[in-house]
Amino acid sequence: ICDICGLWYHLTCANVDRDLYSVIQRFGHSGTGDLPWRCKVCKTFAAQMFSEMMNMKQKRMTIEKTMNEIKEKVNNNERDIREIRVERQGNREEMETITQGAAVEIQDKFIQEIREIKDRIDSTETQPAVGEISEDIQKEINEAVQREKRKNRVVINGSTATEDTYEEVWEKVEQLLQKFTIPSSDIVQVARLNDRRYVSVELHRNETKAKLLKRANELKETTQYANVYIRADLTYAQRMEGKQLREDAQMSTFRFQISNPLDGRKQHLLGVLLKL
Repeated sequence: ICDICGLWYHLTCANVDRDLYSVIQRFGHSGTGDLPWRCKVCKTFAAQMFSEMMNMKQKRMTIEKTMNEIKEKVNNNERDIREIRVERQGNREEMETITQGAAVEIQDKFIQEIREIKDRIDSTETQPAVGEISEDIQKEINEAVQREKRKNRVVINGSTATEDTYEEVWEKVEQLLQKFTIPSSDIVQVARLNDRRYVSVELHRNETKAKLLKRANELKETTQYANVYIRADLTYAQRMEGKQLREDAQMSTFRFQISNPLDGRKQHLLGVLLKL
């Protein structure tokens, strides 16, 4: 099981030998938890996130260095003011002259630098700390990870029985894909979803997935697979986007029918097109 996405992988599909698997079982997710294991996709995204976090850390260190330099300059200014006051304490008139002239100027510069420091501190505090990611960014990352994982997957419904073993499910999927001249070597993995009526099938190439989805309607013309349905494995966000597009299309069609009445045959053809 991947410690990031939580998905289960077959040992052969994940290129994990038995010895390594035994170590992971003892010290990994189901053992002491000292040895995490991540799938290939999550490793890639984790590396990207680590690189971004290191860049943020470097920027933060640069800002802190600049702030320390400014603070040091402010401390030097304060020390200069104190020295001026001590030096001129014995002469009130000279002190007043300095206060009205050079001291006022130094004080103004000091106040200005203090304001600049405060502005920089405020702008730094509004930035996320190193290692922290906003909720929206985290959602986008999770969505991108899920889409990457599912890009070569399809979901099949009706091809297997809920009580079938893993080997029986794999065999039935192989037989089904042979109808589309897709060899067993193109199958990466087969897994049941939470609803055991559905089977997730991952293929080696996206072109094979596109070929399968394009010809999926041919199953309706067969006796054995008339009640089998194949669709792309979509995330929740993708399903909601598709639902919204269908609703918009139906509303556009409804408005078109009101303004341009069609005879029965044309309405039937339009309805078939919308279902494709």
